[in-house]
Amino acid sequence: MSSVMKVDSITKSDGTAGVHIAGHVIQVINCKSSGRLETNNSTYVDVPGMSITITPKFANSGIIGFYENHVYIATGSQTWQGVEFRVLRDSTVVTVVTGGGNNGYGTAHAGSTNNPDRMMEYATQSFDDYNHNSTSAITYKVQVANTNGSTGTHDVNQPSYGQGGRMTIMEIAQ
Repeated sequence: MSSVMKVDSITKSDGTAGVHIAGHVIQVINCKSSGRLETNNSTYVDVPGMSITITPKFANSGIIGFYENHVYIATGSQTWQGVEFRVLRDSTVVTVVTGGGNNGYGTAHAGSTNNPDRMMEYATQSFDDYNHNSTSAITYKVQVANTNGSTGTHDVNQPSYGQGGRMTIMEIAQ
């Protein structure tokens, strides 16, 4: 059995167009990155292709994002080797995911300074931003830096090691 509902328009109780339903997805934007980044210091740099510009429909909506990057952690002279990620809304830091754990985890591994090892994995993180307060275009981007001053050169989205990165941003009605 199926049902069909046909309408010409939906009007809010105040007579304006549309109906606001809290919690529904307003828009979704995706991107993929196959740009390789080699990082060897603790300064944050943009991950190539990991940037999305969105124009929120509502200033009080939430933005929820997910991103994944392939990471190759090289050998180095530190006990801990790794990278950490952060997300910026334009120039404002939204979240930082570190190897030390103040907001979760980065991508890191423990080794021995006498016998350092390598590691590969897909690092998947999420973030939310309920404080954008804008209906103008805003850009979210992912950045990466070496963790704890690790000294090796680490690869993010190295095409010969795996797939590139991807990011999804969703605007959610409040």
